[in-house]
Amino acid sequence: MTALRAQRAQQIADRQAAGDAWKGAGHDLVFTTKNGTPIEPRNLNRSRAPMPA
Repeated sequence: MTALRAQRAQQIADRQAAGDAWKGAGHDLVFTTKNGTPIEPRNLNRSRAPMPA
């Protein structure tokens, strides 16, 4: 849950920074680009640190 709360906080900051450029209205996605659009799954995999074994 902590990771999801951190992601949500980052998304709120991204939304505020994007202003009118935010395109995520109505999508309600957990992971988005800096502009609120759906993130390409391969890019999400590259942007996250590997999980410890």
